[in-house]
Amino acid sequence: MTGYQDLEGQLLDAIAQRASRRQHRGATVVLLASGALVVAVAAFAVIALGHRKPPAPGPTAGATRPPHASQGDVKSVNAAIAATLRHNAACRPAHSGKWTGATISQGAPSAQLLSELAVLRRPATPADRLPARFYSNGRLLLAPFASGIYVRYIRRARVVNGVSYYVIPAARFGWPPASVKALARCNAQEEQALRREVAAAPPAKRAAIRSYAETLLAQMRAERANTAPHEGIWEFAWGPGAGEGTGGLSAQMLAKRGTLDSEGRVVHGIVPDGVASVTLEYPGQPALTVNAADNVFVATLPRGDGGKFPPKVVWRSASGRVIRTVISR
Repeated sequence: MTGYQDLEGQLLDAIAQRASRRQHRGATVVLLASGALVVAVAAFAVIALGHRKPPAPGPTAGATRPPHASQGDVKSVNAAIAATLRHNAACRPAHSGKWTGATISQGAPSAQLLSELAVLRRPATPADRLPARFYSNGRLLLAPFASGIYVRYIRRARVVNGVSYYVIPAARFGWPPASVKALARCNAQEEQALRREVAAAPPAKRAAIRSYAETLLAQMRAERANTAPHEGIWEFAWGPGAGEGTGGLSAQMLAKRGTLDSEGRVVHGIVPDGVASVTLEYPGQPALTVNAADNVFVATLPRGDGGKFPPKVVWRSASGRVIRTVISR
């Protein structure tokens, strides 16, 4: 796990604890958004019919732990940043107001998004309709940071072991970023917190910790800059043992890395047109290759790495040619 994922985990835990204290009625959706990676990758748990599943942070390029900094040092740095994120809303561009569901649009996705996903271009069928429990007052109780769900273009791409995998496009994911002044204040607070952590570290470790911290902050700030509202795609898995979604990716990001999610021993995601199969590579295990259908792949791991994202995902064409290798950590 990368340092950035460690930080995400701390934030997820904090938000989950706050969410667990709130009362909800009917089909409830709890958004668990990371501090910086709010739009590109997000996970949430659906609490309905007695089902509650803890989410896992999404894959990210992440800052790796430096060779001379211990895991404890990394956690201290992450804790310092997490404290800043929790106390400064500008540092975590997530929705904090009352959420009543995603609005619905009768429009169509852009030509760019349609060109990436054949599943959206095929005619809709009755099987593509989401269960009625996910609608309320003309809104969709999914994808909490989305609006303008293209309801006519929701597609059920796969059904594997009783779990349905839906592809859900929306006109807008995310909220406007904070003002330049607010972000500058956030950056200054993070730097102060990190200077304190570096100063408290043994002299021999300070350079490595500072290098790690600077890399982590650079990634977080780059991701904040990319959280402006945009059209995108969301994947939602619903069925026995499943109730979670991931995505919010634009057409451009989808073409570069697709989505990736993990539920127990099941790893699944959306891939763009042209990807016929996906190979998941875990250290010390044989590579696992599965076919993609309707732009979605679903893989069941034989053992060992359940709940973990594969370090490497290889996209292949129908002829077996490597299209792209996605490094998830």
